[in-house]
Amino acid sequence: MNNEAASENVLNFIEEKAKLELKKSEEKLVSSDVLFDRLKWLTAEEAAEYLRVSVKQLYNLVYRGQLKSHKLLNRRRFLRSDLDRLVKPQYFQENFGK
Repeated sequence: MNNEAASENVLNFIEEKAKLELKKSEEKLVSSDVLFDRLKWLTAEEAAEYLRVSVKQLYNLVYRGQLKSHKLLNRRRFLRSDLDRLVKPQYFQENFGK
């Protein structure tokens, strides 16, 4: 009977530990999503993914003067606010037509 109680305690301990690990992994998942939302500077790859265009199309927007890029530590970076401004409907009306 003592062995059964010890086995049950061990199983309860393992179950609690598994629940804590699951909770920690879920918190990491949520925090990484929030982190992307709070990023101010994006790499070309991140900016292209954010705009849902290719990196080449992103650089074409820069070349045509439709998107500003900044050089930080010899790398091109994009401000998220510039990307948000680009996708606003008002920007398209002013720059692309009707």
